[in-house]
Amino acid sequence: MNKLKEIVKKEILKSAKVNRKAVNNFTRPPEGEDAIEFDIYYSNDNAQMEFDESIKRIGDKYVYVDFGNYNAEDVLQDNVTITTTGYSQGDWAKVYIPKELKDKNRTKEFIDHLFWDSPVYGIIKINDEEIYVDELLSDIYEWDKDEILSKLKNDVSEKTYEYLKNNLPETLDYRG
Repeated sequence: MNKLKEIVKKEILKSAKVNRKAVNNFTRPPEGEDAIEFDIYYSNDNAQMEFDESIKRIGDKYVYVDFGNYNAEDVLQDNVTITTTGYSQGDWAKVYIPKELKDKNRTKEFIDHLFWDSPVYGIIKINDEEIYVDELLSDIYEWDKDEILSKLKNDVSEKTYEYLKNNLPETLDYRG
């Protein structure tokens, strides 16, 4: 019985050495190759922060203050309303906006995002350079792997591009 324990112990130690070696090879790229890390997700925390900076609640009214560029009380005096609807039956809100913003193309779309969506947040780290993915996206509320890759293609090595192409997620999780 002791002999069996010794054999099992040796196999476990041998396996641990192999696993440790594999981890070290993974975290330290071969000479001349880029060290690449990334963490990308839909951020509920950032969504709440943007909402709090853009929308003020006065009683039962939602007032769009455009990140503090408008006074909520003034907007309530001279406004237009937008109705925003969510993804579930019964999700809706009436939002008061400054009159001068009523014809802006993206005001309704932006308010819809503020109420119902979460923006993409994440970092791609190549060696010591951090790339914030939300700065590369034309719409921070929609993950587009192909858009990120096309914007990085000329700024990274071919091996790094291929790694990102094969490893960046197709869809994102929600956090926060």
